[in-house]
Amino acid sequence: MIFFRISFISALIILCSADATFGQSYFQQKCDYIIKAKLDTVQRTLDVQCKLSYTNNSNVALDHIYFHVWWNSFQNKSSAFAAQRLQLGMRDFYFAKEEALGGYQRLEFYQGTQELLYDDYIDEDNKSHQDVVRVDLNEQIEPGQTKLIEISYVVKIPTFFSRGGLQEDLYRFTQWYPKPAVYDNEGWHPMPYLDAGEFYSEYGDYEVELELPQGFDFVSTGSEDSRDSKMRELVNIKADNVLDFAWFCSDRFVKKTSEVVVGDKKIPIYLFTNFEEDHEVVLQYIKDALIFYSEEVGTYPYPQYSQVLSNSDDQGGMEYPMLSVVDLAYVGQGMDNLIAHEIGHNWFQSAIGTNERQYPWMDEGFNSYVERKYNDSKYEVPNYNWILPRFYRPAEAEYTVLEAGVCHLHCCNKLRKIDQPSGDVDMITYGTNSYERMAFSLAYLESYLGDKLMKKALQSYFSNWAHRHPQPSDLKAVFEQETQKDLSWFFDGVVDSEAVFDYSLDQVQENRDLLELNISNAEDLDIPVHITAYQEGKISHNQWVEINQQTDKVTIPAAEYNRISINGETPFLDVNRRNNHYHPGKLFSKAPLNFRFIGQQKNSYQRTISYLPTLGVNNYDGLMLGMNFHNEFFPYNSTRWHIQPSYGL
Repeated sequence: MIFFRISFISALIILCSADATFGQSYFQQKCDYIIKAKLDTVQRTLDVQCKLSYTNNSNVALDHIYFHVWWNSFQNKSSAFAAQRLQLGMRDFYFAKEEALGGYQRLEFYQGTQELLYDDYIDEDNKSHQDVVRVDLNEQIEPGQTKLIEISYVVKIPTFFSRGGLQEDLYRFTQWYPKPAVYDNEGWHPMPYLDAGEFYSEYGDYEVELELPQGFDFVSTGSEDSRDSKMRELVNIKADNVLDFAWFCSDRFVKKTSEVVVGDKKIPIYLFTNFEEDHEVVLQYIKDALIFYSEEVGTYPYPQYSQVLSNSDDQGGMEYPMLSVVDLAYVGQGMDNLIAHEIGHNWFQSAIGTNERQYPWMDEGFNSYVERKYNDSKYEVPNYNWILPRFYRPAEAEYTVLEAGVCHLHCCNKLRKIDQPSGDVDMITYGTNSYERMAFSLAYLESYLGDKLMKKALQSYFSNWAHRHPQPSDLKAVFEQETQKDLSWFFDGVVDSEAVFDYSLDQVQENRDLLELNISNAEDLDIPVHITAYQEGKISHNQWVEINQQTDKVTIPAAEYNRISINGETPFLDVNRRNNHYHPGKLFSKAPLNFRFIGQQKNSYQRTISYLPTLGVNNYDGLMLGMNFHNEFFPYNSTRWHIQPSYGL
């Protein structure tokens, strides 16, 4: 009885002292905007009046709100954006002239007639950020209440450095209005603007009125309601249940229109450009991507889609709800894949509103995975394989060039775990892990689950979490529920740990009509693997096995195989993949020798020795002719060597 009383009192103290927010089940705030904006191209300013209706769905009263005022990152050279830009070796902003900078002027917040006080956000490291402000409310917002906050400001439009601003004759209005930071079960999520590192935003409904100079055309998030052509263009736009609102305008761009049917929806398409490329080809890329993603993930979740083509040197793109911008650095397959990738963000991040800064792999990784499937449905060549010249690519490559790049960095011990906040890692790790390594891993998971089960889980994830904020645990729960499998090896191991695996096919013994394979794992991470057996270069047997101990025996039907491999059909990130193979009857049963002039992208089931004639000179030998032999190409082996015999003339 005494023990019960002590336990009860202890539990009561813990429950009563905990912040109520963190004990609450899932909730989501709502931010509805009514915005009026007037563009002045002479003064290069935007005059804005906002009415924000903030709905507090938490069980905690709010006496302050953090607002992102991200264009203040372009105000001077002391922002987090400026520091990151310089760290990345991009000096354009650091040396920019004063007239190229921009940011908020006369920024004011009101509740009723009372002006609200605000200060720059100070983070946990005691660093002040000019592009995030803490606004103290005169009237707190109680649980379940909706309160109106009015915001007025003039923003000086900066030159285009990152996502937003004036780029030649194209006005890019992205992250252009004050947006509340997300408040969820973990509390507030204020974050400074970064060039490399994206966002986390609340959903809401938008009514936007734009006043533009006469002769300007535009595209935006949302659907155009009406237009009044007088001395100036007056445009009314509505967008429901979106986490961002972006728009682009110009007096030199033209708008091309088309439409596509996805499911039972007819989707208008708008192409905004001033270039003379083949518009029909680009419009077809857009249609193909909208149809493919709708079939793979779920029906396109918005009423329209707009595509902007810019001549930026960034050689990339950026996504917003119903709208994206891509650069014209690519053509053909490259352009097709880039457009598909940006369109895919309408599902992964626009509709499924993950915290991109904290969990970039939930956004970029899943989107890249579906984009890779889109490419494979249209092209025989893997996307971006042109990065490595054809001479250096084997006819039957084990990996795509991008996958080989991940393996290369893995062998060089350059990769940390996938689940890393974008601000905590270097650009190589961020780009490799969040995009290609996660896509690579999801392709392996699909191989394990099968295409139908993988698609079922992915579509269930989309239908359950569209227009919400899932965490990694929510994603894992959906996949495990739909597949009825324990996927801890994937989500906790492959994604969220530093652990690696090194499976080895140690011995093959024939026992009547079976082959017994001794398989071991020299590392800590156990994952399901498949045993692939080949006859005359073609797969004749493939089976999945789960090895949860240091050494295990696996049996397969006996036959005249010319190769047996661990993860043969779907190669993956083994520490030393060279020991994953067995070639019956070969002198080098693990990996037969293959000589290659200069070198090429390597396959692990061959031991490639590259050679290159050399010419040298020294005082003693004079002119020297020789030959360099090495195993150091792409991707690297765990052990690398060079031998260079030379003959002195």
